[in-house]
Amino acid sequence: MKATIDEDLTSVLERLLAASPGADAFHLRLVDDFSHRAVGPEETDAIFASFLADFEDAVARVGADWGAPTFRGGVDRDDFPPWSEALVLAYWQRGDAVAFLSLRHDDEGEPMFLEVGALTDDEAATLAYTRS
Repeated sequence: MKATIDEDLTSVLERLLAASPGADAFHLRLVDDFSHRAVGPEETDAIFASFLADFEDAVARVGADWGAPTFRGGVDRDDFPPWSEALVLAYWQRGDAVAFLSLRHDDEGEPMFLEVGALTDDEAATLAYTRS
């Protein structure tokens, strides 16, 4: 399944939850400039700010349907979920699964992307165990 940032993201998340959670996480937006050329700190900050604005808009749109996220914040928080590799994350607990939006930039030279996905609680627990 593919989607864009302009789609009804609540419906996208509901489809991911109904499918096989965890198997269909995908990028809503991706910038791969970092692997093709040197990107300075100011440009990286500008790209991040643009992604953060898209992330905040996406969270607000889903929140209008589902209410406030169960969690919303950055990797610097002590209670940041150990199953996520995001820099910024919002997720909604939906039964025995989580539906999430995340902003990731895994490493210098790697793409920055806005991701949407779903994980069962069991999958999240397994990821938390393997990443700790």
